[in-house]
Amino acid sequence: MRHVTSTLLVSLVLASFTLIDPASAQVCGGGVIGVGPIGVGVMIPCPPPPPVVVVRRRVVRPVYVQPVVVEQPVYRRPMVRQTVPPPPAAVMAPQEQFVPRLTLGVMMDSSSYEDGGLAGGGVFARYLLSSQFAVEGHVSGLSSCTNCNEVAYRTDSRAGVAGLYFLNPVQAVGLNLYVKGGLTVNNVTFSNDITWESQSISQTNLEIGGGLELRLTPWLSLNAEVTGMGAVGGEEIGHGPIGPQLAPGIPASDLNNGAINFRLGFSTHF
Repeated sequence: MRHVTSTLLVSLVLASFTLIDPASAQVCGGGVIGVGPIGVGVMIPCPPPPPVVVVRRRVVRPVYVQPVVVEQPVYRRPMVRQTVPPPPAAVMAPQEQFVPRLTLGVMMDSSSYEDGGLAGGGVFARYLLSSQFAVEGHVSGLSSCTNCNEVAYRTDSRAGVAGLYFLNPVQAVGLNLYVKGGLTVNNVTFSNDITWESQSISQTNLEIGGGLELRLTPWLSLNAEVTGMGAVGGEEIGHGPIGPQLAPGIPASDLNNGAINFRLGFSTHF
């Protein structure tokens, strides 16, 4: 009986070791491991804890990026420089305005003396030798006032030549100022209708003055001039056959009796 009881006890102990469930027996530290009425006290060391893994989340911050502008290539036609030969020198030179040289005109002519006056008209011709110098010839006829004195009068027939110097080159259109000087031959005749007498003399006069020519177009102009005239040679007969009672208003023919001449006219140019 004692032998049976020992055998049964040994069997229970072996069964207790063989029936251990590993899944339920993983207990660290002191304790009893086993199944059944018999347990075995065993000290099992605890395994080290698993390492702590710290997961750091990456913070994504928006970053502004300047957009890159890609320029599209632009096709540009290559410039071809064409070399143009310079124009001839004659074309490049400033073109001078054509100024007609020949002038023909008519004029009203008058002379004012110390003791009377004369009035009349005439014609003149002028030729431009250069841009500022011209020569002129003129003829005119003048008479004393016949309305003031119907029975006694003086008549002058004049012809003269002169040179003109323009202060600036003559313009085809515009105002041209000039000075002039020349000689005028004057044939003076005194007439008395009461006695039917007449007497004539000739005098040479120096004439100096100036004037203006307003060219309205290249072929038409207005003219005005004032000159002083004095005798430098010839005869003098006073009033000739005209007595003192008929002489008022009639200029005498004395050589020292000078005159101021005023002329106004128009002319055409060729």
